[in-house]
Amino acid sequence: IRALFFDSWLQDPANREKAADIERVPADFVTASGAGLDPHITLRNARWQLPRVAAARAGAGDPAAARARVEAILDGAAAAPLGGMAGEPLVNVLEVNLALDAAFAGR
Repeated sequence: IRALFFDSWLQDPANREKAADIERVPADFVTASGAGLDPHITLRNARWQLPRVAAARAGAGDPAAARARVEAILDGAAAAPLGGMAGEPLVNVLEVNLALDAAFAGR
């Protein structure tokens, strides 16, 4: 029922400016695979979580530098399915976490 009211709110011309400010959440950010064991997330989802991950990895260090390092790791880990012929770029969460652990080992 809530979704029905929200859809009505979105379609109301009086709410057009407010609705334009709503940021679209990546679908895999709010869903999970059937078994919950899928090792990949979309690069969009990873970028959505970038500020939180960078802040956690920065600790007492420079947050801007940590963000740049995390973003570089994400870019390096991204791979498009089927050689780029279909779908969004994906990152393997385990591989990214291992790369982050190695990059931030001496912090």
